[in-house]
Amino acid sequence: MQQSLLIKIIGIRLFPICSVNLLIGSFLFTETSSTTGIAQIVTDTLRYPEILNYKWSDLNLIKHFTVSIPAHAKAVHLAYSKGLMQGSSFFQIRFQQPP
Repeated sequence: MQQSLLIKIIGIRLFPICSVNLLIGSFLFTETSSTTGIAQIVTDTLRYPEILNYKWSDLNLIKHFTVSIPAHAKAVHLAYSKGLMQGSSFFQIRFQQPP
């Protein structure tokens, strides 16, 4: 009698803990995977300051980037993706300046 009571008490205590862990695990899984499985690439040059200042975490890698895109720049191309896994993110900006 006491052994089955002990098992019931343990089961009642573990159920909420397991449920919370399941919810946290499913949340983290959906946050790290995309619905299409392909990283979304940002090409909007108006988002350059946002990406430069807030999105890119390793500032040492982008310290040589310009603070803003020059007004006289031509053929501006921006590509940014936070990536799906560690090491798959990238940030590129290309533009032409007059001589």
